Amino acid sequence: MGVKPAAGSPRGYVQFAGEPACLSRCFAARSGVPANPGGRETQPLVTPMKKQFLISVVVLFVASMAFDFVVHGVLLKAAYDAQPALMRKEADAQRHFPAMLLAHALIAVSVTAIYRRGRETDKPWLGQGVRFGVWFALAACVPGFLIYYAVQPVGLSVAVKQVCFGGLATVLLGVVAAALNKASA
Repeated sequence: MGVKPAAGSPRGYVQFAGEPACLSRCFAARSGVPANPGGRETQPLVTPMKKQFLISVVVLFVASMAFDFVVHGVLLKAAYDAQPALMRKEADAQRHFPAMLLAHALIAVSVTAIYRRGRETDKPWLGQGVRFGVWFALAACVPGFLIYYAVQPVGLSVAVKQVCFGGLATVLLGVVAAALNKASA
């Protein structure tokens, strides 16, 4: 691996041949040697905001999976067992589990991004989280279960339970998002 001096570097900053520029900037930031001798500011690879975003995504992924398990694997299990034609068999469900993981990853990323974009710095996080969760439930969860009710032969009582339990879980997810993404953090 060859070494080349960075163009115009007065302090002898070097970049290894083939090294991505982002690694050069990261090294420079930690070593005190300017990565950009032209005077432009560069951002570190991991800022506190990016770290907070990543932590939020991971925690919301776990919370979303947990809330869904409680709602569908515990609270609604008996109702689903009473209508076996609606659900996949266990082995078939396991083969489709990657789709479940992808869905919850998308939920975690999108909830984090949308919440962070709309949070208000001058208002308490708890109220914002509840409000966000209610709107999220009304935009996604409730309509989703109403659509399932319209196209699947599921009873009204099961649909009402799905809406109520799923809606509550979505509000809780909004509160978790707010707690993890306080504007002051």
